Amino acid sequence: MKVVLLQDVPSQGKQGEVKNVSEGYARNFLFPRQLAKPATPEVLRELADQKAAQDRKEQHAIAEAREMAKKLDELTLDLHVKVGEGGRVFGAVTSKQIADGLTAAGFAIDKKKIVLHDAIKTLGTTVVPVKLYHDVTANVRVQVKEERT
Repeated sequence: MKVVLLQDVPSQGKQGEVKNVSEGYARNFLFPRQLAKPATPEVLRELADQKAAQDRKEQHAIAEAREMAKKLDELTLDLHVKVGEGGRVFGAVTSKQIADGLTAAGFAIDKKKIVLHDAIKTLGTTVVPVKLYHDVTANVRVQVKEERT
């Protein structure tokens, strides 16, 4: 019997897949637990419509991420830090500080999307990658300057 899985089922498949299972397994396990539906033409058409809607949504998200990446590539973010003797930075610039600076500049970006391998501990300009989507990455120039008091 062919069924469409409504949720991920261990050892059977992922949500949205069409699987061939025994009638007893479908009738006694999958259907009562709302894990699957019989694979009728209406259900298959509904599944195709959901897949198309999901693809359109993903394409829209990719387009937005690319647009934001263009804007971020042009941005130079200025961060001011306290500096001690000899131009040594107290502490370091972290991804949280960069995320706060980007939020102040009008970009709502989570600190987890900022790919900062080591904290920035020197004055000057550093290029920091920001992962906006699966394969969309922007490079933000972060300029660390001495804080004037």
